Amino acid sequence: MLRGRFEFDERIVHEIREVDLNVEGKWFQFARADGSITTSLLRLRGGGVVEGHSHPNERSWAQEDGTLVFRDGDGRVTTRLTDTRSQFGRVDHSGPFLPNPGVTHQLRQLDREVTGKVWQFRRPRSLPISVLLHVDGGIESDHPNETFWAFEEDQLVFFDPARRPTTRFALGKDPDGRMTWTGKFLPDPAITHQLVEWNIDLTWGESSRYISWLPGRD
Repeated sequence: MLRGRFEFDERIVHEIREVDLNVEGKWFQFARADGSITTSLLRLRGGGVVEGHSHPNERSWAQEDGTLVFRDGDGRVTTRLTDTRSQFGRVDHSGPFLPNPGVTHQLRQLDREVTGKVWQFRRPRSLPISVLLHVDGGIESDHPNETFWAFEEDQLVFFDPARRPTTRFALGKDPDGRMTWTGKFLPDPAITHQLVEWNIDLTWGESSRYISWLPGRD
Protein backbone atom coordinates (compact mmCIF):
# COMPACT_ATOMS: atom_id res chain seq x y z
CA MET A 1 0.00 0.00 0.00
CA LEU A 2 1.27 3.47 -0.93
CA ARG A 3 0.02 6.63 0.74
CA GLY A 4 0.64 10.26 -0.05
CA ARG A 5 -0.92 13.63 0.60
CA PHE A 6 -2.53 15.39 -2.34
CA GLU A 7 -0.09 17.98 -3.67
CA PHE A 8 -2.69 20.76 -3.84
CA ASP A 9 -4.59 20.02 -0.61
CA GLU A 10 -2.64 18.22 2.12
CA ARG A 11 -5.83 17.48 4.04
CA ILE A 12 -6.51 14.84 1.40
CA VAL A 13 -4.65 11.52 1.57
CA HIS A 14 -4.55 9.29 -1.50
CA GLU A 15 -3.90 5.56 -1.30
CA ILE A 16 -2.93 2.92 -3.81
CA ARG A 17 -3.57 -0.61 -2.54
CA GLU A 18 -2.23 -3.74 -4.21
CA VAL A 19 -5.00 -6.14 -5.28
CA ASP A 20 -4.01 -9.65 -6.36
CA LEU A 21 -6.98 -11.33 -8.05
CA ASN A 22 -5.13 -14.58 -8.74
CA VAL A 23 -6.79 -17.34 -6.67
CA GLU A 24 -4.99 -20.51 -7.76
CA GLY A 25 -3.05 -22.11 -4.93
CA LYS A 26 -4.49 -19.81 -2.26
CA TRP A 27 -6.32 -20.71 0.93
CA PHE A 28 -9.84 -19.52 1.75
CA GLN A 29 -12.65 -19.81 4.27
CA PHE A 30 -15.97 -20.66 2.59
CA ALA A 31 -18.93 -19.06 4.35
CA ARG A 32 -22.31 -17.42 3.98
CA ALA A 33 -23.10 -13.75 4.40
CA ASP A 34 -25.14 -14.62 7.53
CA GLY A 35 -21.86 -15.57 9.23
CA SER A 36 -22.19 -19.35 9.08
CA ILE A 37 -18.99 -21.11 8.03
CA THR A 38 -19.31 -23.94 5.53
CA THR A 39 -15.64 -24.90 5.29
CA SER A 40 -12.94 -23.44 7.51
CA LEU A 41 -10.02 -24.06 5.17
CA LEU A 42 -10.04 -24.88 1.46
CA ARG A 43 -7.63 -24.31 -1.39
CA LEU A 44 -8.27 -23.66 -5.06
CA ARG A 45 -5.85 -25.85 -7.01
CA GLY A 46 -4.94 -25.89 -10.68
CA GLY A 47 -7.31 -27.55 -13.11
CA GLY A 48 -10.38 -26.42 -11.17
CA VAL A 49 -9.70 -28.69 -8.17
CA VAL A 50 -11.25 -27.62 -4.84
CA GLU A 51 -9.15 -29.05 -2.02
CA GLY A 52 -10.61 -29.46 1.46
CA HIS A 53 -14.26 -29.10 0.45
CA SER A 54 -16.40 -31.93 -0.91
CA HIS A 55 -19.91 -30.53 -1.39
CA PRO A 56 -21.40 -31.39 -4.82
CA ASN A 57 -22.44 -27.75 -5.38
CA GLU A 58 -18.76 -26.75 -5.36
CA ARG A 59 -17.21 -29.66 -7.19
CA SER A 60 -14.89 -27.39 -9.23
CA TRP A 61 -13.98 -23.75 -9.78
CA ALA A 62 -13.18 -21.62 -12.83
CA GLN A 63 -12.81 -18.07 -14.09
CA GLU A 64 -15.49 -16.89 -16.51
CA ASP A 65 -14.94 -13.46 -18.05
CA GLY A 66 -12.93 -12.43 -15.01
CA THR A 67 -15.50 -13.73 -12.51
CA LEU A 68 -14.72 -16.57 -10.11
CA VAL A 69 -17.39 -19.30 -10.26
CA PHE A 70 -18.14 -22.64 -8.64
CA ARG A 71 -19.63 -25.52 -10.61
CA ASP A 72 -21.45 -28.68 -9.60
CA GLY A 73 -20.59 -32.19 -10.76
CA ASP A 74 -22.47 -31.69 -14.03
CA GLY A 75 -20.53 -28.53 -14.85
CA ARG A 76 -23.39 -26.13 -14.08
CA VAL A 77 -22.42 -22.84 -12.42
CA THR A 78 -23.85 -22.74 -8.90
CA THR A 79 -22.20 -19.59 -7.49
CA ARG A 80 -20.91 -16.48 -9.20
CA LEU A 81 -18.55 -14.57 -6.92
CA THR A 82 -19.11 -11.24 -8.60
CA ASP A 83 -17.98 -8.91 -5.79
CA THR A 84 -14.48 -8.46 -4.43
CA ARG A 85 -13.16 -6.63 -1.39
CA SER A 86 -9.50 -6.10 -0.61
CA GLN A 87 -8.39 -6.08 3.03
CA PHE A 88 -4.70 -5.64 3.83
CA GLY A 89 -3.65 -7.05 0.46
CA ARG A 90 -5.96 -10.08 0.64
CA VAL A 91 -9.04 -10.36 -1.51
CA ASP A 92 -12.42 -11.67 -0.36
CA HIS A 93 -14.98 -12.76 -2.96
CA SER A 94 -18.77 -12.90 -2.58
CA GLY A 95 -21.77 -13.54 -4.78
CA PRO A 96 -25.18 -15.22 -5.08
CA PHE A 97 -25.83 -18.94 -4.85
CA LEU A 98 -27.76 -19.32 -8.11
CA PRO A 99 -30.17 -22.14 -7.06
CA ASN A 100 -31.26 -19.86 -4.17
CA PRO A 101 -30.30 -16.22 -4.87
CA GLY A 102 -31.33 -15.27 -1.34
CA VAL A 103 -28.13 -16.99 -0.16
CA THR A 104 -24.83 -15.15 -0.60
CA HIS A 105 -21.62 -17.16 -0.54
CA GLN A 106 -18.30 -15.72 0.61
CA LEU A 107 -14.79 -16.87 -0.12
CA ARG A 108 -12.50 -15.17 2.40
CA GLN A 109 -8.77 -15.38 1.69
CA LEU A 110 -6.63 -16.76 4.50
CA ASP A 111 -2.90 -16.33 5.07
CA ARG A 112 -1.28 -19.35 6.75
CA GLU A 113 2.14 -17.71 6.99
CA VAL A 114 2.97 -17.07 10.66
CA THR A 115 6.59 -15.86 10.58
CA GLY A 116 7.51 -12.32 9.69
CA LYS A 117 4.47 -10.97 11.51
CA VAL A 118 3.82 -9.41 14.90
CA TRP A 119 1.01 -11.23 16.69
CA GLN A 120 -1.04 -9.96 19.61
CA PHE A 121 -1.40 -12.85 22.05
CA ARG A 122 -4.68 -12.67 23.96
CA ARG A 123 -5.48 -14.73 27.04
CA PRO A 124 -7.98 -14.36 29.89
CA ARG A 125 -7.24 -12.02 32.77
CA SER A 126 -4.06 -10.73 31.11
CA LEU A 127 -3.20 -7.78 28.95
CA PRO A 128 -2.37 -8.70 25.35
CA ILE A 129 1.32 -9.01 24.56
CA SER A 130 3.27 -9.00 21.30
CA VAL A 131 4.55 -12.40 20.18
CA LEU A 132 6.99 -13.28 17.41
CA LEU A 133 7.22 -16.74 15.84
CA HIS A 134 10.72 -17.39 14.52
CA VAL A 135 11.58 -19.56 11.52
CA ASP A 136 13.63 -21.90 13.73
CA GLY A 137 10.49 -22.86 15.70
CA GLY A 138 11.17 -20.61 18.67
CA ILE A 139 8.69 -18.14 20.16
CA GLU A 140 9.56 -14.73 21.52
CA SER A 141 7.07 -14.45 24.39
CA ASP A 142 6.83 -13.87 28.13
CA HIS A 143 5.84 -17.37 29.33
CA PRO A 144 7.40 -20.87 29.06
CA ASN A 145 4.06 -22.36 27.92
CA GLU A 146 4.78 -20.60 24.64
CA THR A 147 8.38 -21.66 23.98
CA PHE A 148 8.19 -23.48 20.64
CA TRP A 149 5.73 -23.69 17.76
CA ALA A 150 5.03 -26.02 14.82
CA PHE A 151 2.33 -26.96 12.34
CA GLU A 152 0.48 -30.25 12.79
CA GLU A 153 -1.82 -30.78 9.82
CA ASP A 154 -3.92 -27.58 9.66
CA GLN A 155 -3.28 -26.55 13.25
CA LEU A 156 -0.71 -24.21 14.74
CA VAL A 157 0.61 -25.75 17.97
CA PHE A 158 2.47 -24.12 20.86
CA PHE A 159 4.79 -26.18 23.07
CA ASP A 160 6.44 -25.76 26.47
CA PRO A 161 10.23 -26.23 27.02
CA ALA A 162 9.75 -30.03 27.24
CA ARG A 163 8.04 -29.97 23.81
CA ARG A 164 4.65 -30.80 25.31
CA PRO A 165 1.78 -29.20 23.36
CA THR A 166 0.06 -26.44 25.32
CA THR A 167 -2.33 -24.84 22.78
CA ARG A 168 -3.71 -25.99 19.42
CA PHE A 169 -4.93 -23.15 17.21
CA ALA A 170 -7.28 -23.07 14.23
CA LEU A 171 -6.95 -20.40 11.55
CA GLY A 172 -9.63 -17.74 11.12
CA LYS A 173 -10.23 -14.15 10.12
CA ASP A 174 -11.72 -11.30 12.15
CA PRO A 175 -14.20 -8.68 10.84
CA ASP A 176 -11.34 -6.25 10.17
CA GLY A 177 -9.58 -8.73 7.87
CA ARG A 178 -6.81 -9.70 10.29
CA MET A 179 -5.66 -13.30 10.45
CA THR A 180 -6.45 -15.01 13.77
CA TRP A 181 -5.44 -18.29 15.38
CA THR A 182 -7.78 -19.43 18.17
CA GLY A 183 -7.58 -22.51 20.37
CA LYS A 184 -8.03 -24.08 23.78
CA PHE A 185 -5.24 -24.11 26.35
CA LEU A 186 -4.73 -27.87 26.70
CA PRO A 187 -3.89 -27.99 30.45
CA ASP A 188 -7.16 -26.10 31.10
CA PRO A 189 -9.61 -26.24 28.15
CA ALA A 190 -11.81 -23.63 29.83
CA ILE A 191 -9.16 -21.10 28.77
CA THR A 192 -9.08 -19.88 25.18
CA HIS A 193 -5.96 -18.39 23.66
CA GLN A 194 -5.92 -16.24 20.53
CA LEU A 195 -3.28 -14.80 18.23
CA VAL A 196 -4.31 -11.75 16.21
CA GLU A 197 -2.20 -10.35 13.38
CA TRP A 198 -1.22 -6.88 14.50
CA ASN A 199 1.33 -5.17 12.26
CA ILE A 200 -0.72 -4.86 9.08
CA ASP A 201 -1.55 -1.17 9.05
CA LEU A 202 -0.45 2.05 10.70
CA THR A 203 -2.64 4.85 11.99
CA TRP A 204 -2.61 7.91 9.82
CA GLY A 205 -3.03 10.94 12.07
CA GLU A 206 -2.07 14.54 11.44
CA SER A 207 1.17 14.07 13.35
CA SER A 208 2.17 10.87 11.52
CA ARG A 209 5.29 10.88 9.39
CA TYR A 210 4.85 9.73 5.85
CA ILE A 211 6.80 9.30 2.64
CA SER A 212 5.25 10.92 -0.40
CA TRP A 213 5.99 9.41 -3.80
CA LEU A 214 5.18 12.71 -5.52
CA PRO A 215 8.22 14.21 -7.30
CA GLY A 216 9.88 17.07 -5.53
CA ARG A 217 8.56 16.20 -2.04
CA ASP A 218 10.72 15.36 0.99
